[in-house]
Amino acid sequence: MAIGPFTGIGLAGNIVQFIDYASKLIFSTYEIYKSSSGSSKDHVHLESISMRLLELNRALEPTLAQNFTEEKAVNELREECRRDTVALLDLIKALKAKKDSKWSSFRKALKCAWEKERIDQLEKRLKDHRSEIATHLVAVIRYVIFGLLAGVFTIQTVRHSI
Repeated sequence: MAIGPFTGIGLAGNIVQFIDYASKLIFSTYEIYKSSSGSSKDHVHLESISMRLLELNRALEPTLAQNFTEEKAVNELREECRRDTVALLDLIKALKAKKDSKWSSFRKALKCAWEKERIDQLEKRLKDHRSEIATHLVAVIRYVIFGLLAGVFTIQTVRHSI
């Protein structure tokens, strides 16, 4: 049975795609199996960043008195960020392999490939939260500085009148 040139090119392209996917899966399996944490380097990095983000989130919680609209917005964003961070940490935890077998590492590598889009989506949401929180914090700092300047001006006015 003869195949046409375009069919042959399509078949070759599919074979190359399969080999690429399989080699990435094998590399990921090896990386997970050899790691002490049962995770890929990328997931260890994401987990570390997520843990620091949760610590920062907790540190911001009691300091914001919600006197300004921006502070309320920061608190709402902080809560959304906390939920997304916990979701990402739960997903990464579910993708950790047990150290005992190569088969477990392979299954986790395959699951990582299936969950990559979800991880990328959570990572993007966290970056968006970071950007929006930074913008609102600048506005909060502006209000605080204006309040301090008004206080200094009042003190100077009282001092000059004495």
